[in-house]
Amino acid sequence: MPEIDKFQLMEVKTKKQQEEFLKMQKNKKRNYIVGFSILGVVIILLTVIYSLAVNVWLVNLSNMQYVEYSYSANVENPTATITRLKPESGYPSNFTIPSEVNGMPVTTINASAFDGCERLTSVTIPDSVTSIGEYAFANCSNLATINFSKNITSLGIGAFYNTPFLNNLPGDDITVISSILFKIGENMITENTVVLNSEESTIPAKYQNDNYNIVYLDTDEYDISVWSDGLFANMEGLVYIEIPSYLKDIPTNTFNGCINLEGVNLPDSVTSIGNSAFNGCTSLIDIEIGESVVSIGDYSFANTGVSKIDLPVSMVNIGSHAFEGCTRIEEFVWPGNLSSIPSHIFNNCTNLKSFSFDGNGFETTRSIGQYAFANTAIESFDIPKNVSVISANLFAGNSALETVRMYEGKVTYDKHGLSTTTGIVRIDVGAFDKCTNLKSIILYDDNYNNVTNANVITIPSTVSNLASNGSIFADDTSITSVFIPYTIKETAYQMFSNNTSLKNVTFETRRVGINIEGIESISYRSFYNCTSIEELVLPNTVDEIEDSAFENMTSLKTIVMPDSTSELTAINVRTFYNCESLQSLNLSENVYIFREYSFHHNYNLEYVYIPYNVSNRITLDRYAFTQCRPQNADGTYSSRMPIYLEVVEEDTSSTRVQNGWYDDSCVVYFLGEWEFGSDGKPVPLVEK
Repeated sequence: MPEIDKFQLMEVKTKKQQEEFLKMQKNKKRNYIVGFSILGVVIILLTVIYSLAVNVWLVNLSNMQYVEYSYSANVENPTATITRLKPESGYPSNFTIPSEVNGMPVTTINASAFDGCERLTSVTIPDSVTSIGEYAFANCSNLATINFSKNITSLGIGAFYNTPFLNNLPGDDITVISSILFKIGENMITENTVVLNSEESTIPAKYQNDNYNIVYLDTDEYDISVWSDGLFANMEGLVYIEIPSYLKDIPTNTFNGCINLEGVNLPDSVTSIGNSAFNGCTSLIDIEIGESVVSIGDYSFANTGVSKIDLPVSMVNIGSHAFEGCTRIEEFVWPGNLSSIPSHIFNNCTNLKSFSFDGNGFETTRSIGQYAFANTAIESFDIPKNVSVISANLFAGNSALETVRMYEGKVTYDKHGLSTTTGIVRIDVGAFDKCTNLKSIILYDDNYNNVTNANVITIPSTVSNLASNGSIFADDTSITSVFIPYTIKETAYQMFSNNTSLKNVTFETRRVGINIEGIESISYRSFYNCTSIEELVLPNTVDEIEDSAFENMTSLKTIVMPDSTSELTAINVRTFYNCESLQSLNLSENVYIFREYSFHHNYNLEYVYIPYNVSNRITLDRYAFTQCRPQNADGTYSSRMPIYLEVVEEDTSSTRVQNGWYDDSCVVYFLGEWEFGSDGKPVPLVEK
């Protein structure tokens, strides 16, 4: 082969090899690029996973240690609530709230959970959280940044009180969290502000002048469905508001303390009015509550200026204190759909004179709460037939009340001897306290006809329980006569204390089987300062008279004490203290204890007959019979008070006679030194 051909061949071969080499290099480069790309994707994925782990899972795990939790009892859908950030735990300043704990989603931040956590500068709230309680982050003085859950549906009043986050919000803007209208700028609610739903709303004629600042709530920027608690609370510049139609519930404290709010347009969309929603709106005189409203919360209209409120029959809930302190209300018709009248609901409604039941309300009402009609102007009241308890202080301070009617009640027995009681079974403390014109408790039968007389306090025989801390009829009522049935075993503490008009008290006794039943105990100060009672008969069922039971009954001349069938053994401390008209007292032989001041200051006491015959057990405390007779002008005492005693030489474990149990104001004769005269009174024994 020619030489030239060889070179040409080598050249061709070399060029081919070069092309193959370049091709190989190109493939290799492409493989590197693909490899590095895959590696980059893997690194990015690992970075994302790590980031998630750090910012979600690891944060959850690390931040759990700083927080205390409570858990729901719902087995099928358990949730967790943050109850408290532990301030002593050294929590981080940039805090991410865990989204779950022990496999349960964290849905709630409890009231005051982070209150006062000054180290916090930022907080991230996960989307699992739907509710933030009142004052949850209050007083976090460095908390400027909050990243919110997009699922929050409930926001408590003062949740961010006294935080930089709240203080840095614009004062002339509307602030929304999730779909909750959270803040109305302070600069928007100036003096004489009228708040309307939109510019299409009609401004009431009264406010169509330059004296009023008009604010519109409508905005395209937010999709608002609810308001936060206390949205307008204490904004004194607010005078009128039109509630938007999207609002179903007026939240807690919404207008609390808006003292100049005088008008509210309440749409038919509203179904409930929250606790204290209008509390303290003293200028609010009229408000129309539509048929759609079924629930009114605690203190909802308390201390407002409302004079008349018509509630729909469909009402299913009215909270306690709802109308407390509404001094303009003069009459009220109670909805017939409710089974209870809440506590304090009309307390201090000082001009409420008329109260009636709508429809079947009288039959459906089963309970009336304490203080419900305290300090009102109601003159007469019928307790519904199905009410079983006269609650504490129900009519306390009602100086206009004269007559109360109650169902006489029934006790029925089944074939097993088990009883069922209908009617009043208990009267609680202070039920008629300071009812200064109360004269009558009249009982009615199944047909609502009176079965007892007026001008008498007749307690139903179904009552077996009186408040032990009593004062039921205390403090100067106009009661003159009282009938206490045999079912009551103990008078209440201070039951008729300071009833200066009370003259007659009747204790009923009745044979039940082989026993005589009736009152067994006269409690502390039961008749203290009942200064008009002249005569009192205690049945033989009485076996205890507590301290001061008859103290200061200055008109009491005669009291018939239980005889020897009673287990009464003691005249206790101050029992007859200052009963200055009491003339004599015959005691049974079972009485052997006379406590301090038991008969002190009884100026007209001629004698106390104590036929005790086991004198070595007698107990006479100091001052038991001191100052029992006034001194005559000549320095003598006009009468003697003999005590039936054998000679007692010294105190023993079973005999206790203290020095000073009597003084010179009475002369004491011992056994063998006196006898009964022809008039039945004891006189000194005449020596023959």
